[in-house]
Amino acid sequence: RSIYLTHYHPDHLGLAGWLQEQSGAQVFLLERDCRMASVISHPEPTDAGELVKMFLSNGLPQELLPDMTTNLGMVQYLVRPSPRLSVLHDGDVVSIGGTWWQVIWTPGHSDGHMCLYCPDKRLLLSGDHVLPHITPNISLWPGAEVNPLDEFLSSLDRVADLEVELILPAHGKPFHDLRGRVEEIKAHHRQRLAQIGSLADGTRTAYDIAMEVFGTDLSIHEKRFALGETLAHLEYMAQAGRLTKILRPALATPTQCRPLSMTYWQQASGY
Repeated sequence: RSIYLTHYHPDHLGLAGWLQEQSGAQVFLLERDCRMASVISHPEPTDAGELVKMFLSNGLPQELLPDMTTNLGMVQYLVRPSPRLSVLHDGDVVSIGGTWWQVIWTPGHSDGHMCLYCPDKRLLLSGDHVLPHITPNISLWPGAEVNPLDEFLSSLDRVADLEVELILPAHGKPFHDLRGRVEEIKAHHRQRLAQIGSLADGTRTAYDIAMEVFGTDLSIHEKRFALGETLAHLEYMAQAGRLTKILRPALATPTQCRPLSMTYWQQASGY
């Protein structure tokens, strides 16, 4: 009767349109992610070109461009047919299986990510916001929130003090101790900020830093997420005044004009 999506990413949105066709169910998504769902399912998405442009200016090697473009194009095949979306808002209360659930907006992993909380049963459907063994990818994408890591850390605090006995995540097994897991995730990002910040010496691009942090033995899909996450951490520090972004002229290539190359330079220590 109803399909609730915690966010728009293909591994969550992918079969919603097909299921809707079979059942006639409404598909619900938080307002901010409705726009992104329409973008990634469009036959000619405009965000792919902007993403490539951003990645090239942050050091993506030109020879990886064809594979990156192909990888981005594959997303469209994973989200068709597109569902007709019904909009949810932060604070809404919905009935699922005869039980009332509160909609909690938890941006970071996506701008419109939501969790569903059932106070009566002390259950939290955490989506990709809080996962038991891995940390959700927090990446900077064109057209999205300019400081996603800051949004994510703040929204972790929104759920940390909920009275929850069991957390049901989108990836991994159900787990307990919400507050403890939130603190572990925050500690991870403090360590990652220190690691990435120490490499921002004004000579490395974000891609250089990503490969040093995550390693070079990655698929093109993994490189996209490694670079996106590195950019989110660099931008977090830049927004806080800890780093300065530097744009420098870069040599054009025969196939792509790349007039600017971005690096980050350490302004302050202690992060």
